[in-house]
Amino acid sequence: MTGKHYGWQKRWRLDLEASTATHDTGLVVDISAGIGQAVNLEDLRAALTAKHGGHNVPPMVARLVREAERLSAAARSAPPRKTT
Repeated sequence: MTGKHYGWQKRWRLDLEASTATHDTGLVVDISAGIGQAVNLEDLRAALTAKHGGHNVPPMVARLVREAERLSAAARSAPPRKTT
């Protein structure tokens, strides 16, 4: 049985050059300092609240920031891919 967040990595676009991660909800997380920070939360707050409820937004955003940090750390520590 899989968890409700199974495949969470597929929902992110990572840009290591810009030090940002963008979730498919539109949330952009700045990961330049190694510690994530939601960049455009105020722009998305109304949409997230309407869809998920205001009480769910803070823990959801906290989880998304942690996901962005994990994704960034994994990408930075992975060996470079061979291109042939």
